[in-house]
Amino acid sequence: MSAWLTHYRPHISATLNLSYPMIIGQLGLILMGVADNIMVGRVGAPALAACGVANALFFLFVVIGTGALAIISPMVAGIAAGGKGDSPGRLLATARRTGWIISAALMLLLSFLNLNFHWLGQSEEVTKLAIPYLFITIAGIPFMLDFWSYKQITDGLGYTQIAMKITILGLLTNIFLNLFLIYGFGPIPALGLNGAGISTLVSRIGMNLFLKYQVQHNHKFKQWIVPSPTTWKRIGLILKKGLPAGFQYFFELAAFSGAAIVIGWMGTASLAAHQIAINLASISYMAVSGIAGAGAIRVGQYVGLKQPDNILRAGITAAGITLVIMFICALIFLVFRDFLIHLYIDDPEVHAIAATLLLVAAVFQLSDGLQVVGLGILRGLHDVNFPTVITLIAYWVIGIPLGYMLAMHFDFGVLGIWLGLLAGLTASAILLMWRFWNRVKQQVLAEEREL
Repeated sequence: MSAWLTHYRPHISATLNLSYPMIIGQLGLILMGVADNIMVGRVGAPALAACGVANALFFLFVVIGTGALAIISPMVAGIAAGGKGDSPGRLLATARRTGWIISAALMLLLSFLNLNFHWLGQSEEVTKLAIPYLFITIAGIPFMLDFWSYKQITDGLGYTQIAMKITILGLLTNIFLNLFLIYGFGPIPALGLNGAGISTLVSRIGMNLFLKYQVQHNHKFKQWIVPSPTTWKRIGLILKKGLPAGFQYFFELAAFSGAAIVIGWMGTASLAAHQIAINLASISYMAVSGIAGAGAIRVGQYVGLKQPDNILRAGITAAGITLVIMFICALIFLVFRDFLIHLYIDDPEVHAIAATLLLVAAVFQLSDGLQVVGLGILRGLHDVNFPTVITLIAYWVIGIPLGYMLAMHFDFGVLGIWLGLLAGLTASAILLMWRFWNRVKQQVLAEEREL
């Protein structure tokens, strides 16, 4: 035990110190969606369902951008630890321009899909509400990805509290504006779901501008962020490294978004219940995404220092912390599920379905946590291609086909879809952690051969 503490205590302390601002920041980002859902839910089940399916489509593609740019933070961490590579200033310039290119592509794609929203087979009422709301959120993509570019630099350099504080401020701004724009106040008309979209758009613009100002004027970054030009070759390299990481998240969210579309065929109540359960599960997911981000940075630092033993310990530490957090979340879902659902809606039919789904969500917390941290620590190793194949197989060869079969052929309904998702998450978690273990062991053997 004493030997274990000697090896892991410094890693636990360093990971927690680095990750807690990232956890709070990630929670702040997802709580914008939670706040929108809770406040829109008071307007009615159709508005809640429309919010859910529109956001599912939005984030399905936007995660390609955020995932692609997430490769930057471990690269910055490795350079700051003494490794080789572009300067943080040049990486920032490259990340921002890459983000603009991805933003333009995503805006065109999502606008086209929104103009053909009827392809999703949703009810007429849900479709009518979702289309204008989605156009509003599409307008915020360039600001969202530009914020993400700056965040990768500040996080990679270890200054994770800056983005955290700005995210909290953005969350509070979003909630404040929701009160006026969703329900109306005095001369301000009640805009319902569109009001929530406008609030989120304004918040994302403010967060982007505020973080940009901090990086350009905070003395902490002067030694690192020297204005540097970039080239199309560098942008191409980031796209080559980052897009596979982006598609890892795409395949996962595509599974959940596809599930939302199929569940929408089962009726508005089922879709609203799914949205509540997935919204709650996304809170714990985003919390451990902070651990995954810290794990990627810690692994990236030791990659720069060429210390395979510490790479392994940093990854195991991130996984261990994740398991503890997700076990606590599972208990919360089991004990307080009725209270949590009541925060969203009072509809008895929706409540009954959501209560069952939260039981499944409680079970898949451990798998969900391990798979997201697995992607993070592998990203720290710059290993993105094979993990992308793993996510494709786990969700689209195992999870979705199994869920569809249970739902449509064995009459499990929405529960069947969620059992399929559970199977996909579990397969992904096991394969990704196995991949990390083997990659690090290969590096250890390579170091020993060099000696």
